[in-house]
Amino acid sequence: MKKLQKGFTLIELLVVIAIIGILSSVVLASLNSARNRGANAAIKANLGNIRAQGEIVQDDRLQAGQAGYSNVNLSASFCPGTGTFFAGASIVKFINAARQAAGGSMASLRCASDASSGVATSYVVQATLRSPEVINGITYVFWCADASGNSRPTNTPLTGTPTSCGI
Repeated sequence: MKKLQKGFTLIELLVVIAIIGILSSVVLASLNSARNRGANAAIKANLGNIRAQGEIVQDDRLQAGQAGYSNVNLSASFCPGTGTFFAGASIVKFINAARQAAGGSMASLRCASDASSGVATSYVVQATLRSPEVINGITYVFWCADASGNSRPTNTPLTGTPTSCGI
């Protein structure tokens, strides 16, 4: 009588391992893409929150008879910046959240504001997107929000003394 051996051959095991490897690489690639899209959404939301919170803070200060934020440096610089429109505690938390979503480096987020007559009348904040976004066939690397209500993608880095997203 011949004894039957049960089990898998080495070839069968290697084929199964290869299939599992291929499937896991596809899942991981999709997961990374979703993570980047989520980070970009967080950047956009936080910049929108900065704009909304800035309006509330500025309104409160003006109603209390206080001057607007004094601005030491009107040129585009790292956020929040001492003595600038972006130094308010309620705005700083959104700045830090946007910076974290953009990768955490100081250079990933830049701000500028104008202090005409001692009152911040305009401000602009720009973050580097975690991964470039393609919108209507154009690849964008930054997201920008300003006091005029603009919140849009752009490819122009914030430099000089900007007072808007450049629309």
